[in-house]
Amino acid sequence: TDRFASMFEDNSGMKFSEINTYEVALKQFSIMPLVSADKVGGTIITDWYSTASNNDERIKFNIFILNEEMTSESINIKMFKEIFTNNTWITSVVDKNTSEKIKSVILKKALQLKAAAELS
Repeated sequence: TDRFASMFEDNSGMKFSEINTYEVALKQFSIMPLVSADKVGGTIITDWYSTASNNDERIKFNIFILNEEMTSESINIKMFKEIFTNNTWITSVVDKNTSEKIKSVILKKALQLKAAAELS
């Protein structure tokens, strides 16, 4: 699960005009196919995603931006994981730390962009 968390560490492509938690989260999850993205409602729903190196495991996320205070309570991330076994996708245990690590990365980036914008 740490390899999934590491996919969210790219800082490129964000502009100061996009300084809000929703836009940072959307950028971070842009590596995955999206089912739904609603800026007004603050929701991002991804489709199932597998890495090329591990086609027998897939993940998806439901991300809810609750407010723009950029605190741990401002964002809720639900992660789902399945393993392909005997021609069937089976629900697997999700490490809660992975969602927390991703949330931390998103909030850190949002706060960094906000601070940089305030200095410019």
